[in-house]
Amino acid sequence: MSQISKRPLDNKIEIQINKIFEATYSPFQRGLLTVTERKMLSKRIAILLFHENGYDYREISDLVKVSTSTVAYIVRLYEDNEQLRISLKKLKRTQNNRKILKEILAMAADILTYRYPRKSGEIIK
Repeated sequence: MSQISKRPLDNKIEIQINKIFEATYSPFQRGLLTVTERKMLSKRIAILLFHENGYDYREISDLVKVSTSTVAYIVRLYEDNEQLRISLKKLKRTQNNRKILKEILAMAADILTYRYPRKSGEIIK
């Protein structure tokens, strides 16, 4: 049985990640997954999104509410799996998903501004 962290995602980020999840998987695929599995996959998508945009493991861990070892594991899977990298690129291609991803990154930047000061003028991809 899958387990997820009891620490919930920031509500606004979770809503946006779920929008991407819903757009990515068919009703048939979503129907095969439990609520826990859906949350786990949503968090994995978020980990990859933040990793691709230059967030370090500690920041990702704090934003997605998973351990840094989970972040490292997901990043390693991503780096070792060409098909996973291709799939993430396809996910980011649609106009609606790009808009949602920008909103997620903006929310994350706001959250982290208070916790981890970043270099001034740093641009988020």
